[in-house]
Amino acid sequence: MAHSPVVFQQLIKKLLRVGVTLFLLVLLAIILILRWPMQDPSLSPAAFAPRPAFDKLPKLRLKVFETGYSEAPEAYASRDGSFFATRRMSHGAVLIEHPRGRVVLD
Repeated sequence: MAHSPVVFQQLIKKLLRVGVTLFLLVLLAIILILRWPMQDPSLSPAAFAPRPAFDKLPKLRLKVFETGYSEAPEAYASRDGSFFATRRMSHGAVLIEHPRGRVVLD
């Protein structure tokens, strides 16, 4: 059961019409979406929480100190470093003192 070239050409024309129609519909949808009017997301000052007074904030103390160091070839520490020169790399910690407690970040 061989198909004639005329039937095949009609099928190709139908598929081409459907493809072009789908492409144009998708293109139209994209254009409409991009041109959809956007509203500015403007918020009134009442939408935000009030700022706390700085004199009512708890007193914090922050301390940074060196806990140690290591020495390694400079090439491990910087991109243009030498493998023959050494560089001292510090290891630090941060102490945060709050009225309710202390935290050390190492």
